[in-house]
Amino acid sequence: MGIFSKKELNKDSKVLFLVTSAVNTLWGKSELIRFTETIATINSINANFNNAEIWLLESGVREINKKLIKELPKNVILKSFSKDPNIVKFIKESIAYSLTFIEKWKVSNKSYKDSLKLTFLKNRTESYVFKEILTKNNLNGFDRIFKVSGRYSLSPNFNIEQHFVKNKYVFIKPINSNQKHIPIDKIYPCFCWSFDESLIDNTINMFIDLEKIIEEMFNKVGYIDIEHLLYHTLSKDSVKEVNKMGIFANIGEKGYVFI
Repeated sequence: MGIFSKKELNKDSKVLFLVTSAVNTLWGKSELIRFTETIATINSINANFNNAEIWLLESGVREINKKLIKELPKNVILKSFSKDPNIVKFIKESIAYSLTFIEKWKVSNKSYKDSLKLTFLKNRTESYVFKEILTKNNLNGFDRIFKVSGRYSLSPNFNIEQHFVKNKYVFIKPINSNQKHIPIDKIYPCFCWSFDESLIDNTINMFIDLEKIIEEMFNKVGYIDIEHLLYHTLSKDSVKEVNKMGIFANIGEKGYVFI
């Protein structure tokens, strides 16, 4: 099956959604609430596409309850990393990282500790999981491949047609970085982005490099994240930037936001 075998990208196109997820965490909402929000993500994909294959990339601190797994639709393939030794290692390392970071950089606000643990886990886990998925699975044969962060949902205004572009990634327009110590002035928010079959090899190589950079930086008790690195790594002529992605989520104190 060639790229865009149909005349345009539409509801009947064969698409793959890679949904990064951590239903069970060390803090925050319960397993049931986070799983229900994940189901909402999946339902929103199926509402927009008739022929979607969804891979749920689960990397929580423990596996999802088997009774809940049975509630997943048939077009969802669960790829669990919860027992992966590296994920277990990242969870332990996040505690040491947060304490060492506070001491090294003389952070006065000790409540920053949980934020540092979350930052470490999110970036170490997501870069590792995405690299593993890309390098150990065949992603060929899809008209478009989407990455969506778990518990974000496609809104009724999700525009399928804006992802109809060959040889380009689609990202929401970059925003200014608020991290003054990082020498990269913008980020690509990566709640939702997409690419086509022609970019699979490039995406594999990119995430192999990204994971190495993130590992090295955190080992030095520094800070970097996927969003900064994506903006820094991707050439501007390889990206189509859009004003609105057409997704929404309930983000803690901010409540529901539409992006």
